[in-house]
Amino acid sequence: ETEIVGKSKTDYVGAGEPFEMGFGVDDGLRVRRRVTEKRKTGTISGTQTIQREVTLFVSNLSDAGKSLSVVERVPVSEVEDLTVEVPPQKGMRFDAKDGFATFDIQVAPHATREVVLAYTLEAKSNVVLPPG
Repeated sequence: ETEIVGKSKTDYVGAGEPFEMGFGVDDGLRVRRRVTEKRKTGTISGTQTIQREVTLFVSNLSDAGKSLSVVERVPVSEVEDLTVEVPPQKGMRFDAKDGFATFDIQVAPHATREVVLAYTLEAKSNVVLPPG
């Protein structure tokens, strides 16, 4: 049986600031998100590189196994001086046009699954990247 559990939007949330998000009718699912990134700037060229890793911990608190799709959005560049590279990852479908990375997963009863999405942003020196 397939049903949508929920869809939600968030306003701006500061780095490290907790927030809550409801996922509709299935209160047995919990998702925790952790983002880590490494930044470097080329000494001569000034090219900025951000390697970002988003880890999603999906917990199933119910007595039944769950099959679900987890979607994480990756930044999409609208300028030539910024490129976003998303390497192929096991179990991921990626829509480069809109930046949606989708993972179809199964979570056993009373278990937690970890989903990891990694990508790289590379910008020329004239592009201002927001702080992490």
